[in-house]
Amino acid sequence: MFNVLGGAEIAAYDIAQELSKKHEVECLTHAYDARLFPSLKMHVVKTKGKLLSNMRRGLEFKKNFPLGDYDVLLIHTPAPGFLISRVETSKTVWYIPEPVRYAYMKQMGDPYQPLPPSSIMRGWLIRQLDRLLLRHVDSLVCYSRYMADVIRRTFKKQPHVVPLGINLQRFPRLPLKQTLNFAYLGRIALLKNLHGVVKALSLCVKRFPNATLTIRGSGSKNDENGLRALVSALGLRENVIMEAASREVLSTYSDAQAIVYVTFNEPFGLVPVEGMATCRPVIVSNQGGMVDTVIDGETGFLVDPFDTKIIADRMVTLLEDFNRCREMGLSGRRRVEENFTIQKTTGQLEAILKG
Repeated sequence: MFNVLGGAEIAAYDIAQELSKKHEVECLTHAYDARLFPSLKMHVVKTKGKLLSNMRRGLEFKKNFPLGDYDVLLIHTPAPGFLISRVETSKTVWYIPEPVRYAYMKQMGDPYQPLPPSSIMRGWLIRQLDRLLLRHVDSLVCYSRYMADVIRRTFKKQPHVVPLGINLQRFPRLPLKQTLNFAYLGRIALLKNLHGVVKALSLCVKRFPNATLTIRGSGSKNDENGLRALVSALGLRENVIMEAASREVLSTYSDAQAIVYVTFNEPFGLVPVEGMATCRPVIVSNQGGMVDTVIDGETGFLVDPFDTKIIADRMVTLLEDFNRCREMGLSGRRRVEENFTIQKTTGQLEAILKG
């Protein structure tokens, strides 16, 4: 059950599709791209807005679909999930990617952001809905040890940790090319730390003037304009390429010599896993879920996201030694094949759902 369609949601649809090979699976959703998963049975409800719309979706789902006929209810979005979970099923599992961040900034350890009164009020309401949902949940599942710690501190419950896996057919091995290009894929937002990456690039180009950064994603108008202003101020308009978000990402991975993803407190970090699957070394934060996926010095580098100089040093290291890039990329591919496939994720989750 989803209300947005991002990387984590697509991975969850992959799980649903894998589960459907052995079980009867239906997805109740607000966001769905039929081109990606044409074989899944979908119930789609469209409404505008955010929190209150989530609750309306829950009421709509509860009204129109016989949830009592299901053995297991796997919830992703808490607001409609709370309403649906009140329908009797054998088991209710909340597969929680992360709490709503502006409602739990302290627990997530996020850099301080001043919130408008409307967000403060929505945050309070979200926390109440989460507490109500927890009364009807049999198990909590999360993506990483970091998120397990957040959930223990936030909800006082012990979750299962099931790392996300990817479909290796969608992310095949790609030949590594000496392009001097770094790539970032994802939202343009404060917590993604793109300002830090651009500042690191400004140091990197002193050693490699032709080094580039491809940013593939979108964000609010203010966030995008602020990033463009920084690029201009640092004289990097020829070095930074900003491309619109798209589900066709293999060309971006193919053109990259390495992936840089130094976000703040990322719950899991699917992009570095995709990058490793395509044989790219990755530079990621030494916090959040990526400490579970990336082995420092072997499949990439773990860095302090607040230390621009360290980020730049690791960028230079990869550009200086292409053979090391290739070795790290191959190690990353092996790590994904052994630990982060959709089949492995589904097997772990299936055991929890049956338990």
